[in-house]
Amino acid sequence: GRERRGGRREDQDRINEFGRLNARLHEVRDEVKKLTNLLEKIEDASTELMMGNGDRVMLRLGEAMFEATEDEATEFCEAEVERHQKTIDKLSEEETDILERQSGLNHYTNINHSKPFFPPNITHNTPKFFLHGTSNPIPGSSSFGVCFRCSN
Repeated sequence: GRERRGGRREDQDRINEFGRLNARLHEVRDEVKKLTNLLEKIEDASTELMMGNGDRVMLRLGEAMFEATEDEATEFCEAEVERHQKTIDKLSEEETDILERQSGLNHYTNINHSKPFFPPNITHNTPKFFLHGTSNPIPGSSSFGVCFRCSN
């Protein structure tokens, strides 16, 4: 009884960790997508600046607009691209770390169970986990259903 309960608690802890990692993975991917779109806009602005005739331009910083030379605006755009690219690189590293940790959690549970503990498409759909031998989903889970003990 005790060993079995301990095992189930460890399994539940792994499920919880996997779920937290999965939520963070989606946040990271969303942030990378937003930053990538922003970089495209900044690069488009840089291209327009290069085609300019040396006039002064209006540079928007938040809600404020400032007059700047094309060179100043170009330098600003380059600095913003570099800053955002560093953030994207850090987020990409975090995504890799999350996927490795999820893979490790899945590997550990595969050793203890005959089927994969977490379905391979877990990063796209959050499963609905059921308590073994019941049809009651664990609160907060959604999408498709699997038993958290035997993946049925």
